Amino acid sequence: MSQKYDPPAVGDKSSVAWLTKMPNSLDALLTCHSGTVAPTTTQPFMLWADTTTNILKVRNAGDSAWLNLLSIAGDNLVQVHGEGWAGTLSATKTDYLGGCPRAGTVKHILLLTSTVSTSSSGNEWVMQVKNYPAATPGSPVDLFSGTVGTFTSLGGVGGGAETVADQAYILTPDQNAAVAALDQLELVMTKSGTATTLNNFRAYFEMN
Repeated sequence: MSQKYDPPAVGDKSSVAWLTKMPNSLDALLTCHSGTVAPTTTQPFMLWADTTTNILKVRNAGDSAWLNLLSIAGDNLVQVHGEGWAGTLSATKTDYLGGCPRAGTVKHILLLTSTVSTSSSGNEWVMQVKNYPAATPGSPVDLFSGTVGTFTSLGGVGGGAETVADQAYILTPDQNAAVAALDQLELVMTKSGTATTLNNFRAYFEMN
């Protein structure tokens, strides 16, 4: 795979130049000069897909260094912190996680706590996420929800396991994961029975 953009010079009509240089140059452009090492010929603002680090890079304005743009190993997620979600949860709490910065798909809801939960069926935290569409703000739709008494199989929670201290608890949407720009996500945490109090609680959502 070519990493060098080197088209034939103006006026160069040789068959070798057109049969070799043009395909190689187009290949370099089409693949973002991808390769395990940096291209030897560079220009300001050119792109390079570094297949060693799996990072898409851009040449700086002075053509002196590569700047990291984003990962090419998987989805690039936007993480939004729910500002209202912080502190200790010992009762039902409802608050916005935040507004979606653009259209996309909600991939995860991340909950962090310093508490190890020890619930039992009927005594648990039940999580529900609602999406308030910007187009129809008064008509929320469920992103996912759980049912009291079935803590081992909450819909969208991915197994309904207990929380682990200082480890992200990841909730995976099971419906209506697509969102539009400026949609608002609301998280509802309901303490059923005598579920464990959650200390140092934080909530985030991730979307791509």
